[in-house]
Amino acid sequence: MVLKTMVRLAAFSSALFPILIVPTLKTKGLKNGFGGGTQYLTIVGLLVTMICIGLGIVGDVFNKPGLITLKNRILPMLVPVECVIGGLYWYLTLTNVYHIYPDGHKYLPFYIDIQMHGIPFLSGLVEMFYFSETLRIHRVMDICYFLLFAVFYSSWSSFCAHMDGEWPYPVLQNQKSDWDRYTMMFNATMVGLAIHAIVSEAHLRTRFQKALQ
Repeated sequence: MVLKTMVRLAAFSSALFPILIVPTLKTKGLKNGFGGGTQYLTIVGLLVTMICIGLGIVGDVFNKPGLITLKNRILPMLVPVECVIGGLYWYLTLTNVYHIYPDGHKYLPFYIDIQMHGIPFLSGLVEMFYFSETLRIHRVMDICYFLLFAVFYSSWSSFCAHMDGEWPYPVLQNQKSDWDRYTMMFNATMVGLAIHAIVSEAHLRTRFQKALQ
């Protein structure tokens, strides 16, 4: 119980720290436009991670099964979301830094970079496979939650772009048309669904193996 709480607190703090620190960095890469930080997929992912881990902490410490149940419904959606966020970020940054940073300068220190685009996925995996004994995979429901998140962010980022006159990420801004932008978002969603299927199957097999022991 103590170890679980400590790991969760570390994961929660790791997600909170970049949200507080990144806006203080002097950079042209972070716009203060409509929606603030929530126009960025990474920040939205960090907020969802904090909510999920926070529910686990409060639910266990104060013995609130309802909060644990809510956490267990968010978790199967969160893990593929954070995997897509991290995968896309590192792929785009390593292939062409201008896809993410408009001035071509990768300003984030590595320790913050990994807290934003690596640790959230790993903490989600640990939560899912080691700290969620009551978690049950509901494939259809979990897929619906994931698709709901994808539709939400696509719609929200589109609205922010409409209000600001430009998209939050250069890789979206530089596309020739909205069709190309939404095709990119659709492809990312399909990758997320594939990751969801893999992680869900791994969780089911792990539970089955434990049941046999």
